[in-house]
Amino acid sequence: MKNKPKTGGPAFPRPIGASRDKYSTSQDGMSLRAWFAGMVAPAVYAAVTPDTSLVDIAAQSVLFADALIEQLEKP
Repeated sequence: MKNKPKTGGPAFPRPIGASRDKYSTSQDGMSLRAWFAGMVAPAVYAAVTPDTSLVDIAAQSVLFADALIEQLEKP
């Protein structure tokens, strides 16, 4: 079984009561991993050749995100 990747936790968590809705519940939002990958994707896209597939660009973006989370977890 493949190990589940570390997500870095929520990128933009919202605590209970942070909205105007009186029945608000907490929400984790997207993972930090997804946010990092989305932030680096334009740079990856700009750095590849025109024949690079979008799947490869996405994979490289996730690798960057994983590396950043790994570095941030170091003391």
